[in-house]
Amino acid sequence: MSPKRNRKGENSRRRKRTLLKKAYEYGELSGADIALFIYQSGRWFTYRSTGRQSFPPSWEQIQRLYPLPVNLLRQDFQR
Repeated sequence: MSPKRNRKGENSRRRKRTLLKKAYEYGELSGADIALFIYQSGRWFTYRSTGRQSFPPSWEQIQRLYPLPVNLLRQDFQR
């Protein structure tokens, strides 16, 4: 394995570990339920801050409860 490829893998692992640590810290400090999904190299890595079976919600539930915002342009406000 080339040193450049090995370095890239090490950076990726370090960033993933940092992201998981930050998600944990945020959940602890704010009391929020955190769900984190990382898809990398054909594999899923998941983290959730709670053991509830209903968490995290499905993508359909998220879209229903928190619909995507409508992007308005300048011409939408002109009469």
